[in-house]
Amino acid sequence: MQRRVTRSRERWGRVEDTDQLGGAEEEVISYRDLYVLDRNRIFFNIMVKNAIIDMYVKLGFIEYASNIFATIKERDVISWTVIILGYSIHGQGELGVNLFREMEKDSRIGIDQFTYAAVLHACSTARMVEKGWFYFNRIRVPKITHCVQMVSLLARARLFDEARTFIEERHLERHPEVLRALLDGCRIHWQVKSLEII
Repeated sequence: MQRRVTRSRERWGRVEDTDQLGGAEEEVISYRDLYVLDRNRIFFNIMVKNAIIDMYVKLGFIEYASNIFATIKERDVISWTVIILGYSIHGQGELGVNLFREMEKDSRIGIDQFTYAAVLHACSTARMVEKGWFYFNRIRVPKITHCVQMVSLLARARLFDEARTFIEERHLERHPEVLRALLDGCRIHWQVKSLEII
């Protein structure tokens, strides 16, 4: 089934299955059409470009997302956050970390909690433990999202004792998303004993 992006009066970027469109008179824009429009220098402001990058990431077109990102001359924190997370989601965490380091060179970019969550996700995907600790310790007041990513990183790196210590020291036992991150690591490495302890 072919999937396309439709532009309606209500919302830009709504995704529908063409089989469900029936006879509806809607303007249908394919992902490739959007890319061609941008290649032909048809104006998109940064908010629209960020939204298109996010759309491509969520639909699995990381190469298209990267191509649109490359066209933005003055990127904002959202541009960087979306592409860093995008590469991480699609299994290229190390590239996401490298992009974060590149972003840090731009003094105009104010790194926020969402960007830190994205780079921690990238560290988790790439199992870059030292980098993960480095970025986590830079966060003034870590949110539960950051803690979840750290537990995920430690579990994926088979550092289950360290992950449990991290959870206990921060009293995170009652947060299901934290325990889910630990369980996912146990599942990946078939750590039955760790599962029993949890």
